[in-house]
Amino acid sequence: MEVLGQPLVLARVFSYLEWRDLCRAKVVCKAWQSSLSDSALLRERFKFRWGLKGLAGSARREDVKFYESARLSSFVRLHRLARSDTLASIAVRYKVSVSLLKQTNNLSSDGSMYCRKELYVPVQSEDDLLGSQAEIVYSQDCLKDFCVVLRGGNEGEDNTGGRLGERRAGAGDRVDGRRAEFLQNLMAKSLKIDDCEARYYLESCGYEMKQAMREFQADRDWEHNFKRAEEMGSVRRQETSLLSGIISSSKFPKEKLL
Repeated sequence: MEVLGQPLVLARVFSYLEWRDLCRAKVVCKAWQSSLSDSALLRERFKFRWGLKGLAGSARREDVKFYESARLSSFVRLHRLARSDTLASIAVRYKVSVSLLKQTNNLSSDGSMYCRKELYVPVQSEDDLLGSQAEIVYSQDCLKDFCVVLRGGNEGEDNTGGRLGERRAGAGDRVDGRRAEFLQNLMAKSLKIDDCEARYYLESCGYEMKQAMREFQADRDWEHNFKRAEEMGSVRRQETSLLSGIISSSKFPKEKLL
C-alpha cells in the first residue's frame, strides 16, 4: 500500500480508469481521496491517459473540469493563416472536412476565416498525441479551451515553428488605430464586404488601400473564373451523358450518328 500512496504511481494507476471509476476510488481511503483532489496529480493522470510527453498552460476554467471533460476533439493543431489559404486547402492539407473545421473554429461561413490569424485543426487519432508536447490555451474566437499539440515535441512551439502566446506582428501595428478603422470601414463600404474581410486584405497589404483593393479584386476574379469553369465542366458532362444515352438506345449504328 505504500507504493500505491506515491503520487506518480497513483497517477499511472488512475490513468487507466474512467472518471466515474475515479469517483468511486475517492471512497477507498483518505490518501486516494486527497490525491484525487490534487490538480497536479490529475494533470499527471491526464498526460498518462493521452500519452503526452509534457503539458504546459492551464485552462481558463478550472483545470480539473477540463481534464474531466477532455475528449479527442479537445486536441488540435495550430495553423497560422497565410494569404493564399482557404478552408478547402487547409482541409485537404490536414485531411479533415471543411464542416469539421468550421465547427471547431466556430465559423459561420467560409469568408469569416479571413478575420482570424490562425485556425485550430482537430487531431484525427490518439496515435498523433503519443510522445507529444501540448499546451492548454483558451481561444477568444472559439470561446473555449483547447489542448494544442506542438510540433517536434518542443514545449511552447506550434506547428509553424512559432511560440504560442506570442502576438504576431502585423502591418496594422504600424498604422494608427483610428486611421486603420477608417480605412477598414471605407473599403468595406466601397466593395460591399464585411469588416473582417476588409481588415484581412488591408493587413496583408500594409494598409495600402489601392493594393488591398487590387488583391481583393484579383481573388474575386479567380473565384468567379473557377466557379464558371466548374459550371462549364458540369454542363459538358451532362451533354456527354445525354448523348451516350441517345446512342445506346438508338437502333442505328453509332458510326452514322457520330
